[in-house]
Amino acid sequence: MLNIVNKMLKSEEFESDNFTLCPEIIDVKIIANNIIDYYKLKAKQKNIKINFESDIGNITVFSDAVASKQIFDNLISNAVKFAPINSSVNITLSQTNNSILFSVKDNGPGLTEKDKKSLFKRFSKLSAKPTGGEHSTGLGLSIVKKLVEKLRGKVWCESEFGAGAEFIVELPRFSNE
Repeated sequence: MLNIVNKMLKSEEFESDNFTLCPEIIDVKIIANNIIDYYKLKAKQKNIKINFESDIGNITVFSDAVASKQIFDNLISNAVKFAPINSSVNITLSQTNNSILFSVKDNGPGLTEKDKKSLFKRFSKLSAKPTGGEHSTGLGLSIVKKLVEKLRGKVWCESEFGAGAEFIVELPRFSNE
């Protein structure tokens, strides 16, 4: 219950005009590794293997650390939550000249056309169900979208029903602000 309340409070905070970004130099690979390490135990309980691939060494960007951590956390949490038992979650981190790309792909049920229409909306409950009895508030993806937009990035999902889902975030390496 406390987790639900915390997610609701975070959602309200991130969507309010009172939430201000605090850009600083951060290393997104370290952030990703820390969050992956946190979810490895939960994944192991479901016999899910987390694979992390990056074509970059340590990469520093000028962004908000809290927002970046929350984006990575929500996407990895969802992948582990909805991936089938005895499967894998594939995470990649790459870069272009001006942006970083963060991708999280699972082998879950994928998204229906109806799911795709309500994706990223607050409290939307999609057709997929958590595979290990976990709870879902329907807030995680809406928080991701809000934060990505505040960071002047893009988020999208590539999915076919029955073939898993891949969530991709593109964030600028440097803000114009």
